[in-house]
Amino acid sequence: MFGINHGLIVTALVFAAAALARWRTTTTRVPAFLGGSRPFALLLGDSLTGRGFQPEHHGWVASLSDRYSRKLDLVNRGYGGWNSRWVLRALPHLLPRWGPDAAQCRWVTLWLGANDAVDEWAKQHVPLVEFRANLRAIISQLRAAFPEAKLLLLTPPPCDTDAWAAHRLRQGKSSERSPQQVGLYAEAVREVAREHAGGESAVLVDIHRAFGGADGKGVSSLTLEDGVHLGANGSDLVAGEVLRALDGLGLGVEACAEDAPGHAEIESAADIDRWYTRGVPCSGLRFTAMASTSSPAPAVALMDQMATDSFLSSLAELRSMPHTHVNEKPVGRAEKPNDFGVLVTLNYSREG
Repeated sequence: MFGINHGLIVTALVFAAAALARWRTTTTRVPAFLGGSRPFALLLGDSLTGRGFQPEHHGWVASLSDRYSRKLDLVNRGYGGWNSRWVLRALPHLLPRWGPDAAQCRWVTLWLGANDAVDEWAKQHVPLVEFRANLRAIISQLRAAFPEAKLLLLTPPPCDTDAWAAHRLRQGKSSERSPQQVGLYAEAVREVAREHAGGESAVLVDIHRAFGGADGKGVSSLTLEDGVHLGANGSDLVAGEVLRALDGLGLGVEACAEDAPGHAEIESAADIDRWYTRGVPCSGLRFTAMASTSSPAPAVALMDQMATDSFLSSLAELRSMPHTHVNEKPVGRAEKPNDFGVLVTLNYSREG
């Protein structure tokens, strides 16, 4: 069964002016496109996101990008060392850059808390109450900027305290992290996620629990030698958790359309045009004309000539496309003091 017709409307304006001695026509093919820029997903956070493209550690963002290749682009906005306070401050500078393309955002991941949870004496520390408030404010701005996007809230993973302490000692610094403290911030993310879970517009991806919880046991097999940043096993785990959440939202890899036909679908270059116009409203063809007349009849005759001559090859091509129906019909006229105009609408509907 084919679906309901999608309209592909071609509008022509024929303007006739008494002062003109000749007429000319121009035709322009406007390729169909799936409504603007390519779909994308935004990944916002600290270095746990920023390092997600590192291939040597099976970067979880790189893994998702590979799976969604030819379907949507992943935009990595992970800033190493950042906390929720800094991300919130930066959002007014970051979000306006998308402009009209914001409508193409399918989903956003927000992963913060690992740096907020450091001890109070460290510059990155954000008190727990402020952390919750910052998350709420960030979510509000993200929803305003990307109203159609789904939001995934990730909890910070536990750290390997001994490994991090050794790493800091090599730098001549003392440790400022503990798995118990991170656990409090992970719970804060869960609380905020519950507040914003209405309509599945925001979902929780509990990385903290997936990593073993607050005791931090077994984390060493998931992190690099510093005990905080993700190793290959940890990256694979995060990618799997995010993919599972996206599947639950109907945004999994298989549910997303590809942005171009596969080579097996292409016998000739014309098949590419046909692929892009399947079931997609398209502006199709446009033409304008000017005629030396001050009365309706010559303008109508000119319109008929243009429809049969200037567009003959284009109309034939459209008619040859599978499941395409063409209806050519003048729908209105407009008179002005010094010229005469005819509005012609050619309706091209495509099924399937």
